[in-house]
Amino acid sequence: MAFEGGGAKGAVFIGALAELEARGFTPRRLVGTSAGAVIAVLAAAGYNADELAEALSERMPDGSSRMATFLDVPDGFSEPELDRSAMQQLFDRVDIPLMPAATEARLERALMRGLLGVGAFRMLFSLLERGGLFAGDRLHAWLVERLDARRPGLGEAGFAELAAVCGRDLSITVSDTTGEEMLVLNARTAPAFPVAWAVRASMSIPLVFQEVVWQPAWGSYRGRDLSGHVLIDGGVLSNFPIHLLTSNLAEIRAIMGPHDPSASPNLGLLIDERLPVEGQPAAVPSALASIVELPPLRRMTRLMETVLNAHDRAVIEASMAMGEICRLPAGGYGALEFGMSDPRRRALIAAGRKATAAYLDARAFGGATQE
Repeated sequence: MAFEGGGAKGAVFIGALAELEARGFTPRRLVGTSAGAVIAVLAAAGYNADELAEALSERMPDGSSRMATFLDVPDGFSEPELDRSAMQQLFDRVDIPLMPAATEARLERALMRGLLGVGAFRMLFSLLERGGLFAGDRLHAWLVERLDARRPGLGEAGFAELAAVCGRDLSITVSDTTGEEMLVLNARTAPAFPVAWAVRASMSIPLVFQEVVWQPAWGSYRGRDLSGHVLIDGGVLSNFPIHLLTSNLAEIRAIMGPHDPSASPNLGLLIDERLPVEGQPAAVPSALASIVELPPLRRMTRLMETVLNAHDRAVIEASMAMGEICRLPAGGYGALEFGMSDPRRRALIAAGRKATAAYLDARAFGGATQE
């Protein structure tokens, strides 16, 4: 199964999984990008559709959505980071007449620290220095909690350990902007890489979430040391990585392993914003999420969407011809709508289940159990 990226719209996958479970299908190999990586890793860890729905509807003590906290305002900038920052470089180019250099430096740092006391400025600083408005720390913490809830210690597990414990083959795609390549993280390519950090990196939507830097403790990638490499959203290079399941290229087979000896069918779950979601309640505007709707950020988003669609179109068309793609409705939902109401989430999940039922009926799997 391949799960497309789509931010908060990924809740539609839960409906698809519910219908597949009801018909006796079990995913053997899971591939996910961005939001699809979240569902893929939890499904690999053994979460069923009902448990996934419960996880996404989790509430904070004050009754607000736990998912809404994923858009967390950054904090904790170190002095060395401030020294290297673009703002400090700008200050260095400004000379205040008659003021001693040491006094000027203290004034500049006091001004910078004062500005960092304002949440909106921290977001701007984070965008300039770490590549995203939001920290993404709470998303990672939630993933660790959810994996540990399934099996203690799984939140810190690498891909090899997860495969051994859970018996599922999981692959997560990320974009390495340092090496300028797409990385496919799994038990063969990056056995020690923590799966929770892989998902967090794959969710690093450009301009939205901070980048993730490969740490030395995370091991190598196909024998290469990538320590210090910057990782962002896997969707930047391929938002729908079904080619990892369908390609016969030697390079892909080396990454994904041999074809399934049992000839299990492939299934790609594609989020389609052109398909309406029946009975969806109106969305509640979010002050933080609305920031990404600013014209400059929307231009960048549209540019990336155009590039992504062009890259994946040929593979999608080929897989559609083979009947391997199920289109899931998501019209009217936003990628950053993490704090969506329970009624809106239920409508999205129901639409996903209905679309999957229609797809399976047309593909004529019937009620036979498949693995």
